[in-house]
Amino acid sequence: MESPSIQQRRYVASICEEYRSINSAMTDVVNQDEVSCSNCVHWHDGSCKIFDKELASTDQT
Repeated sequence: MESPSIQQRRYVASICEEYRSINSAMTDVVNQDEVSCSNCVHWHDGSCKIFDKELASTDQT
């Protein structure tokens, strides 16, 4: 299975209601990290069940 592209991770993070930055999860400060699944608390070892669901629901044509 091919790894998700940087653009896919950014897009899904931008529409994901469950997105939560790793850094903001550790502090009460809102930081300016890039919005990307790679920076999300739900992203584990290059994958996420939420990511897969969100990406599958988008039009990939």
